[in-house]
Amino acid sequence: MGRWRDAVLRHVQQHPLPADGSYDIDALADLSTWNPFAAYGTTLLAAAMTPESLLLLQLGDGDILTVTGEGVVDRPLPDDPRLAGNATTSLGARDAAGDFRSAAIPLTEAGPALVMLSTDGYGNSFEVDAGFRQVGSDLLAMIRAEGSEAVQANMEGWLESASARGSGDDVTLAILCRCGLER
Repeated sequence: MGRWRDAVLRHVQQHPLPADGSYDIDALADLSTWNPFAAYGTTLLAAAMTPESLLLLQLGDGDILTVTGEGVVDRPLPDDPRLAGNATTSLGARDAAGDFRSAAIPLTEAGPALVMLSTDGYGNSFEVDAGFRQVGSDLLAMIRAEGSEAVQANMEGWLESASARGSGDDVTLAILCRCGLER
């Protein structure tokens, strides 16, 4: 987190607010208490796999889903009650290190077979959570049937379509598949 904060400060120094006031003052609120880290704040989703475990880390909104080999979808991290509407925890917060949620999940033959990490714009594009969760098991089925290359080739169109029909927000998706175990 220290490197991120250093990069923010370098960017603020290299790109200061225009002296002519041609910035959106409402977006910056009170400049006397302006926190540059909040202006650059971001949420974070991460997954890493060792031979024994799946390690998950999340700060802020977005979604992490796991899918077993049988297609059962789970949200392995606890909900954060502070996430409501557009309010979210972020790297920009002064106590961000304490806001992370994490889990270490043992890897078994049953799974997780697939991990899906996405920005909140994807999940918000579905009317009901069950529809969004279905994406996880559908992706696993498609990877098994058609291969990851076919899924990757169609991903951009699927995400654009989901956002256009739903939230209208930007969408980023990462998939981690234990595909070697699937075939």
